[in-house]
Amino acid sequence: MSKLKFKRKKGGDGAWGAGLDYLLKDYWNDLDKIVEDNYYGRHNKKLINSLFPKVSSALQKAILIMKKSDAWIKKAKVIQKFGTAAKSMNEKVVFIDTAVQFLRETS
Repeated sequence: MSKLKFKRKKGGDGAWGAGLDYLLKDYWNDLDKIVEDNYYGRHNKKLINSLFPKVSSALQKAILIMKKSDAWIKKAKVIQKFGTAAKSMNEKVVFIDTAVQFLRETS
């Protein structure tokens, strides 16, 4: 199987890009690595454990920014609660992916 490239375009040209770039600007390469590792069935514990609180923090910042949208805040709090309960590496990967997808939708 040939190695796929999981590099994300930076710069925020899309509808969600600028907000997402801002919230996760220092972690794109690591997030791409998690996506790539997960695709190949690997879990880099060191990388996942270091990114887990950073994605949680970005989600918290998104909640503060979205003060006017009750529906989005409710969804974000459900994702946040899942992240708080996540113990296994697989649950953490799912949380990181879910939070990033949510931030894409809302930014």
